[in-house]
Amino acid sequence: MFKVPKFFWISYVIEDLAGGEILKKRGALDMRRQIEILVIDDEVFTVGKKLEANNFRLTYKKDIGNVKDVSEYQIILCDIKGVGVELDSKYEGAFIIKEIKVNYPTKQVVAYTGSNYDASYNDYLCYADEIVKKGLDAEEWIDILDEEINKCVDPMYQWKKVRSKLLENGTSILDVAKLESAYVSAVKKRSFDSFEKLANQMSPQGSQFIKELLSSAAISVVLKGVGL
Repeated sequence: MFKVPKFFWISYVIEDLAGGEILKKRGALDMRRQIEILVIDDEVFTVGKKLEANNFRLTYKKDIGNVKDVSEYQIILCDIKGVGVELDSKYEGAFIIKEIKVNYPTKQVVAYTGSNYDASYNDYLCYADEIVKKGLDAEEWIDILDEEINKCVDPMYQWKKVRSKLLENGTSILDVAKLESAYVSAVKKRSFDSFEKLANQMSPQGSQFIKELLSSAAISVVLKGVGL
């Protein structure tokens, strides 16, 4: 477990934020209207119309030709069979999922499938935030999507994901602690200028993770006036 070192210049740790408070203050229906969800499936997503009737915002693509095609969506639902053709991968949708999570760590990705796959797929499927079976009814999907939206807009949850990526890519524990303190302060003040300035002093890859975080739904919702 990550433990922030205690130094006199570290004012905050991530636990100083109240995780989950945004949904309590804004409500599930309001959040559903704000979060863009992409469905990648070469077949009809049968529960789509029922989910749209419950205020979820869905866009459909039969496949993607570039990982950048998902950049404007916060949640991606990805079938495994029959997609990934344009990226020429034998691992189909599982390859798409890995590419999304490597390039956009703050996005929530749900894999769904009606088939079984050999163990070689696991190296790709492990990147998914959730793996579900095809054939779920609308009520089950509603519960799943509300939970994924909750994660999307929770600044505590999103920071923990980015923090893990920073540590994996060689950012020192001390630098991560400084960034975490600055991030919590920024969320509380609803101003990210100082946090972004500090992040720009990190490695280019570390800065890229922070840039992705700053463009996430969690920060967007914070800036709209939900204090934590």
